[in-house]
Amino acid sequence: MSLEHYQTRPINPVSFTEYTVVKVPVQRLNFVWKHAVPLLLIGMTVAPEMTMDDVIDGLADESVQLWLVTDGSQIAAAFLTSIERDKGEWVVSLYALGGSQARSWLGRCDEAMDEFARHEGAKRVRMCGRKAWSRLLPKSFAITGERHGHNVYERAVK
Repeated sequence: MSLEHYQTRPINPVSFTEYTVVKVPVQRLNFVWKHAVPLLLIGMTVAPEMTMDDVIDGLADESVQLWLVTDGSQIAAAFLTSIERDKGEWVVSLYALGGSQARSWLGRCDEAMDEFARHEGAKRVRMCGRKAWSRLLPKSFAITGERHGHNVYERAVK
């Protein structure tokens, strides 16, 4: 192919989109809830024992946190976190992740979880997801188990 082909070839603008990962304050849940629920329901297929009532109860008592990935005008993804004790240390568990174009925002999400984990005194970040996540997640994640036919991915906080 000629150099002209590369110079005139359209570039996908998604690759230049800046994503922000935001923890939704409890006081603001009502404003974003209707947008987050469809995405969370997609992600909740990984944890069939979890119900939306469980999520609402966890958000109400603040044992669960709602996060949004946004490009400023649209919500690209939503997920939940909780902070749990495991093997004598705190772990940030990320779950119910649903969204689109994960390759575009996953790096920023990983950075945000690292910041959150450090702030909360957690030593590890964990998530459960389809086997395909192994192609998208940073290499620092290791598969540490399986739950309901899905991989458990985990890494140390940087």
